[in-house]
Parts: sequence; structure tokens; C-alpha cells
Amino acid sequence: MPSRHIVALLPLAWGHTLPYIHLTTRMLALDPELVVTIVQHDNFGSLYKIIPKMLKEFGLCSFDTSRLKIQGVGNKDLQSLPANLEESLKQLTSRWLELLAKAVGGGTNWPKPNTLHLDFCGGKFVLKESGALLGPQGKILFWCSTGVAACIDHFSLFDFNKTAQEIYTDETKQAGRTMDEILGDVGCARNGSDKLDSRILEIVEGVKIYNYKRTAQGAGSPCHITPVMASAQEFAQAADGFCYPTSSPLEPTAVAFAREYYKQRRQELFLVGSQMHDND
Repeated sequence: MPSRHIVALLPLAWGHTLPYIHLTTRMLALDPELVVTIVQHDNFGSLYKIIPKMLKEFGLCSFDTSRLKIQGVGNKDLQSLPANLEESLKQLTSRWLELLAKAVGGGTNWPKPNTLHLDFCGGKFVLKESGALLGPQGKILFWCSTGVAACIDHFSLFDFNKTAQEIYTDETKQAGRTMDEILGDVGCARNGSDKLDSRILEIVEGVKIYNYKRTAQGAGSPCHITPVMASAQEFAQAADGFCYPTSSPLEPTAVAFAREYYKQRRQELFLVGSQMHDND
């Protein structure tokens, strides 16, 4: 009989989803008392058919399919992901809370969830309510499908919202800009201020680098995802722990740094190794 239930929230993005598919099959193989529910955007009618792709990928794996549920939510005909990213997240997160409340309330034949895996892209928007539903004994993990060094660099070294608010409340620094404009500048600079300068940053593993060398300026900073990054930074501050598809052989010095870093923050770190096709 199942005794443990993990519920995961994944965004409408294949790169975020694929590693989690293979993590799921591994978890189910290793723990016969575990069941997993994945909540994903249901867009069968769009050009980006992610749930059919998920089902196809799961079909390549050997596992007990009776212990996995994929719950599709949202508008099935949502088109053009880049233009509708915010809308897809709104649809996903609003329905998520309804489904989680039902699961916690015993509205399914599976045990109540005891752990949530929330993707960094959208997790902050349901964090408070999800924690209240789960209760004090539950755990909420921050899922990001990349290496631990990149995640610390993106989500823990800076707080875009806090920096933008400090600038906004100073009339001289504000310089007539709106809060959104300041946040955009902070996200482009990615150095704890709203502009590049000659400051030296100490990033993961104690590496020191000029802030303008941190991002390839020829390509430009990923300014368009600043709101997502800012929300993920808030999520990273409050999460019980982090789950990354990496390991010591892949990031030997970064993993050692990360273990001590998260220990000081009293957050757990789960490194699950590279998750990919069985035949890769």
C-alpha cells in the first residue's frame, strides 16, 4: 500500500520537465510505497504538446504506471508560449491549489501528500498557500533542472525585488523610473545594483570576477525573464530544500561549496544525478 505521496508542479517547458520524468521513474523504482502526481499545463490543442511528449517519454521507461498520475490543467488551446508564459503560469498555479487541497483533504484514494516538488518557474506563486495546506510536517523542495552552481548563482546570491525596492524608495536613484523599469534594470545588471560597473563579484566556489564579465555581453543578459528570476529568488529563500539533477562527479567543487552553503542556510540539498533517457 502506498504510504508516501509526492506532488510536483512543472511549467510548460520541456527542459524543465524531461529530467523530472526520469527522476520520477527512479523514485518509483526505489520506493515501492511511493506514489507521484505531476501537475502540468494541459495544452493538447497547441503547437507545443507537452503532455503527449511526457507520456511518450514515460513509455520508454519501465516502472509501475499505477503509481503515477499526470494531471493536466489550464486552457488546452493556449498558443505561443513565449508570449503567454505569464498566462500559462496563472492557469497552472490557480488550478494547482484546488488539486492540492483535494489531495490533502483526502479527496483521492492515495495518501495525503507529504512532499511537494515545485519548479522554480512558478513555485513562489503557490508557496505560501501550499505550505499552509501541507502543514508543518510537510516539505517543499525547489526543483531546477540544471547544475547546483548555476542555481546558487541565479537564485541565491541576489534579491532582485529587494534591490529594486531600495532603489525605488530613493528619489535620486529612482530617476523617474517605475518599479517595473527598475526591476528590469536590476535583472539586466545581475550584480546587486541597477547598472554594470567595475565591481568584483565573488560567485560560486569563491571565484572572483568583474561583474560585466559574468554574462556574455555580446549575447546580452536574459532581461526578459527578470520577473521569473525575481520570484524564484524569493522562493529559494523560503524553500525547505533543493533538488538538482547533478552530482559530485559532474560538479566536484561546486557540490562541496553548495553543501556547506545550504547547511548554513538550514536548507537541505538533494543531488539526484543526471536524469536522461535510459539509452543515453
